Amino acid sequence: MAGKRARLARARKAAGYTQEQFAEAMHVDRTTVIRWESGEREPQPYVQPKMAKLLEVSSAVLGDLLADKVTIPRTESPIPAAPLGIAPETDTLEEATWLQLVRQDQGVVELDVGMTLDIGDDGWARLTYRRVLVNLTSRPVSRLNAELWFEHTDGPLKITPSGDSEHRVAIQRKHDTSTMSSFACLISPAVQPQQTAVVGYVCEGCRFVNDHYWRQFIPRYTRRLTIRLAHRASQLVSCTAVEEHPDGAENSATEALEWRERDGGVDLSLIRRYLKPNQAVTLHWEVAHVAS
Repeated sequence: MAGKRARLARARKAAGYTQEQFAEAMHVDRTTVIRWESGEREPQPYVQPKMAKLLEVSSAVLGDLLADKVTIPRTESPIPAAPLGIAPETDTLEEATWLQLVRQDQGVVELDVGMTLDIGDDGWARLTYRRVLVNLTSRPVSRLNAELWFEHTDGPLKITPSGDSEHRVAIQRKHDTSTMSSFACLISPAVQPQQTAVVGYVCEGCRFVNDHYWRQFIPRYTRRLTIRLAHRASQLVSCTAVEEHPDGAENSATEALEWRERDGGVDLSLIRRYLKPNQAVTLHWEVAHVAS
């Protein structure tokens, strides 16, 4: 069964917008509008006044449209089965299309990439990665290549590995400069076909001065990317996010950003799903320092 905001879609059509036109007017990607109307995502409170204005309804009526989800039966469709080792999370067309590409690729897939950036009041940062991967190849996988770059460092980056209870991780440095490190995560025992593993590492020795941005390159099919950022002793001035596609096209991901002030600092979070190789997600933020 699936929930759908049929009245919200009718209101958009009555206002004279296609999904693409409405997305352009709202400065979001068309997939965001699809998720709003399918009931998969809730519009952020700060975008709802603009939604109401475009739909020519009051805020109260918009609230009713968002709350009205019609339960509809799942229709039989030629949606491809998920590759072995990957359990579907939803029954959306977006995920089905992504799974079809994954099945054709038969490579290493990252089910979940969690990246946490903790920045102190002096700009020095600690970066933590946790990658949950599944091996869809026909051979064991014993290494995962990665790269990190910062504009300001105190020398070669310090990278410490972490793994799960079944797999150990070691870091093999391939190329280092004062601001960049290219390395491989060596996994033992190797990840067998159809098996999952957790690969993690912590990076220190990097600093944010005026370069308040982070660009996350996507080398493999990635089901979910979560970027969390904590900037201490700071107040948020502005923040934006952009999703880059392999063909060079871009779309705004700012609508998906969430933030809050906590303990004299600011926390940001961004989630993107169903990413493909050679995409990138870039987060920009501006803060004002708060005197302690």
